[in-house]
Amino acid sequence: MWYRSLECLREFSKQYWFYLSFENAVCEDYVTEKLARGLDSHSIPISLANQTGVRLPPRSYLKVPVDTGKITDEGIAELAQQMKQLMADREEYMRGVTSASASGGLT
Repeated sequence: MWYRSLECLREFSKQYWFYLSFENAVCEDYVTEKLARGLDSHSIPISLANQTGVRLPPRSYLKVPVDTGKITDEGIAELAQQMKQLMADREEYMRGVTSASASGGLT
């Protein structure tokens, strides 16, 4: 698949601000390879995961707000607002990308 190549992921980030890293299972204290790839992509990954107890670089990802296991319209609106703010503030966006890169992502 295209995402297996780190080079390809970095090319991807030249066109896209965010990387959807939706997991098919959401477990506490567990990060899937999808989120790890997102951190390595030089884009900001958007995750469904419950990141309780998992240490990730600050501002390096966005979490889809989930209410009692379900994604709500309010949660999507909140996520969209966060994305808009980051796209309007390139410096803040780059802080998130840089914090993931500086830590080496999760690989």
